[in-house]
Amino acid sequence: MAEMFCTSCGSVGEPVTNTPGSFRLELFLWLMLLLPGLIYSVWRLTARRKVCATCSSATLIPVNSPVALSLRAQMEKSAPSVQAAYAAPAKHKPSAKRGMVYMVIIAVVVGLAAYDFFGGQAKTPTASTTAQ
Repeated sequence: MAEMFCTSCGSVGEPVTNTPGSFRLELFLWLMLLLPGLIYSVWRLTARRKVCATCSSATLIPVNSPVALSLRAQMEKSAPSVQAAYAAPAKHKPSAKRGMVYMVIIAVVVGLAAYDFFGGQAKTPTASTTAQ
């Protein structure tokens, strides 16, 4: 991915993916019922966006665009220390893919448990148990 310029904080770097919502709420909804969990998961995945790694703003433009070059020149003239303050990389949130893997594993385990409890084969009495 190409480097981007953030018009909010002035940092230059690779954008990160931001997924809105809460994984815990998503997991809770999946454990309660299939439909609410599915709706919430689809919303979270479709609302993903690339944001600045420093300030989490979505105001990113290509680093070599005329607007970015102009803003960078203005920032360097007015306050060179401001850009240095944002140079430290931000800590990234855990990967959403890992959370989805955990959610699928839990859904499979719960589904298998529910199948065994509700839908498994019922044991029919055999001839030896009915004769007693």
